[in-house]
Amino acid sequence: MSQDTSRIVRCKMQLVERKESSYWGKNQVGLTFRVVTGEVGDEAQKAEDKRFHEATPSGQLEFQTVNWQAAEGIEIGQKVYVDIIKAD
Repeated sequence: MSQDTSRIVRCKMQLVERKESSYWGKNQVGLTFRVVTGEVGDEAQKAEDKRFHEATPSGQLEFQTVNWQAAEGIEIGQKVYVDIIKAD
């Protein structure tokens, strides 16, 4: 598998919602992230968040997973980087 990493889009997002549910008898967790705005945190954090917000002013990522370990430790308000890389 070869990936063209020269065209990575990196977004900085913040977890805004976490839902636990059951689907076909399996427990799952749903996570919703939104792009950062640069309005909270210390000055260095605000500056970085603002740069990301200027490049990606709006957006949302929502997914559900049955892999609880993947979602473990990601709490409401936590910020993450999301890389988008062409798959084929």
